[in-house]
Amino acid sequence: MKLNKTWKIVVGIASLWVVLYPFVMTGFMFITFVPMMMSLEGAGSDFPPTSFMASFMIFWLFMMCSSFLQMATSVFYLVHIIKNKNGSDLLRILSGVGAFFMPYIALPFYYFVYIWPETTPEWALEKPNAPTEPNTA
Repeated sequence: MKLNKTWKIVVGIASLWVVLYPFVMTGFMFITFVPMMMSLEGAGSDFPPTSFMASFMIFWLFMMCSSFLQMATSVFYLVHIIKNKNGSDLLRILSGVGAFFMPYIALPFYYFVYIWPETTPEWALEKPNAPTEPNTA
């Protein structure tokens, strides 16, 4: 499955977002919600205020869009792993399993080995089976 340079960059950005997403969301939560909750603690005002609901809706929309992007990226990688017949079976299987359990490691690894370079490195290619000599002893 060959991709042109534009699609390689798009896939790379999506892969980078999958890796950065947990850090961005944690930072966004601390920047947005923690100061707001601390300011409301002694105010005695009605809860939840409009600004809190607006922040929560932005947070929720951002989270949903990121979740769909992560699912689409995972589907793309799984399809690419299945269609990549030149790659080593062992690396393809490990990448497929890693796409589910450790996407933060497996997706960048697969991207830089099989998607970004024009030619796949020799160590990542499937080795042809050497002809075996019959045992005549």
